[in-house]
Amino acid sequence: TTRHEALLDSMMINQTPGGLSGEGTEELQLGATLAEVIDELNIVKRLLDQQYGILRDALDPFRHGAPCHLYSEMKSGKAQVEALLSDGERLHQKILQLLDLKRQAASLREARAATQQGRAVMLFTIITTIFLPLSFFVSYFSQNVSELTGDPQNPTSGQVWKIAVSSQAPISVVVIVGSLAVAFFIMYPNYVKPCLRRLKISKPNPV
Repeated sequence: TTRHEALLDSMMINQTPGGLSGEGTEELQLGATLAEVIDELNIVKRLLDQQYGILRDALDPFRHGAPCHLYSEMKSGKAQVEALLSDGERLHQKILQLLDLKRQAASLREARAATQQGRAVMLFTIITTIFLPLSFFVSYFSQNVSELTGDPQNPTSGQVWKIAVSSQAPISVVVIVGSLAVAFFIMYPNYVKPCLRRLKISKPNPV
């Protein structure tokens, strides 16, 4: 039963939009149904064992009399239940093995998909690494500065950089610090939350 619960959780995760397809759900339901049948057969077997023992003790003095027919029928029924129970347990193990194989195959497909995504990200990174310097140099040499145009009326590159740094540096610093703070909070929440609680406690209450 515990193994069925673990497999059911795994299949339910695979059925979510972010997971894989719900392959193997029918086998899992069949295995759960078969496990219930095995439990019921075990109950019947225990009852038959008790009845068999009671009847054997009661009919022991009459082994060669008329009641032996009832004794034989109960013994035959007990053997049939034991055979059904054995077949059910064997089929149950095969279904569990099939589910394990399907789960391993799903994990392998997921690993292959992750590898393909990693290759796509690596290709995008390589392209970005190549074209980012090119775009920088194109933007730099397309500036309307006196060093490139030869026109003294145009601003110099130093003046352009001074204006760009003074206007963009504060925005860049705020964005970078905010991004680092969010990333640190996501990666290390156990360190950030106690600090926030201490700051909240140490904050003086307004009178």
